[in-house]
Amino acid sequence: MRALLALRVRPTAVVCANDVIAAGAIFECQRQDIDVPGDVSITGFGGLEIGTATAPAITTVHTPVDVMGQRAAHYLLARLNGADSTLQELLATDIIERGSSARHAGIAKARRSSKAI
Repeated sequence: MRALLALRVRPTAVVCANDVIAAGAIFECQRQDIDVPGDVSITGFGGLEIGTATAPAITTVHTPVDVMGQRAAHYLLARLNGADSTLQELLATDIIERGSSARHAGIAKARRSSKAI
């Protein structure tokens, strides 16, 4: 996040690989006095409990980790028993909107402050 914030043209939104990284991104923004979500929106992935412990709380893509674990265990057991199968299944996810994201956060500000590159 530090590297992204050091760019000449800062991003207005950052999508993190997981909620733990998103929490770190929020903490770095706070350290640099950058408003989340006013200046930059931050989202995570996974729907972990840490998402509700930060201020602002993390917008996240909730994944059904319990179902993923069950499917993986069944697949491994089947493979250990000699089954020649592949594991490919689409699982439902949900976007949980919380305080770390805003629609078009910072875009107007970025347009006012950006110059031709």
